[in-house]
Amino acid sequence: MDVQALLTILAINVVGIYSPGPDVFLIMRLATKSRRHALAAVAGISTAVALWVALTVFGVATLLSTVPEAMGIIQLVGGLWLAYMAYGMARSARAQWGRSVEELGVDDHSALLGSLGHSYRAGLLTNLANPKAVLYFAAIMAPLMPTQAPLWVSVVLVIVIVVEVALCHGLIAVTVSTERIKRRLLGAGAYIDAAAAAIFGLFALALFIKGVSALVGA
Repeated sequence: MDVQALLTILAINVVGIYSPGPDVFLIMRLATKSRRHALAAVAGISTAVALWVALTVFGVATLLSTVPEAMGIIQLVGGLWLAYMAYGMARSARAQWGRSVEELGVDDHSALLGSLGHSYRAGLLTNLANPKAVLYFAAIMAPLMPTQAPLWVSVVLVIVIVVEVALCHGLIAVTVSTERIKRRLLGAGAYIDAAAAAIFGLFALALFIKGVSALVGA
């Protein structure tokens, strides 16, 4: 793979990373409460991206994108997970509703998020639940991949993309979780969680509709 092709993939990937979606909303929601939890979610998302890129490198993602039944099942399962996430966020919003800023200390906010392992799994499963990742890597990355490239080239590509994803998402987590921004958003925790629940609910509904359509039309 030449440098120009690699830079093209990385540039396209940056646009995809910062496009509004479940990953970005999850990180921002966690970062308003705890930097550590947000970074744990970033680690989970990066792990999922490593899997997607590896599947693309070995041609599996392209194969999945051409099988409507497989995509339909992925979309339905993804919709279930995002709906579950929306439910959890709605419960968190309800727990914070009507409480003053003094009552909602930083430690209390962190407690609402559960363990770091829970945030890692949330990031991992949220990214895996989004079938757009399959289409993105299959439609955009696959054509730019070198044909019959040696294994070390594929491994380096996976590492470079995962590092890029981790750095870009980590920047969001660190920026939003700075004390100045976090304290400004502290009193709006219930509204942030309610908005996140609504957004994840809409994503879940969209996946359900697409999944059913793919299976019915297959």
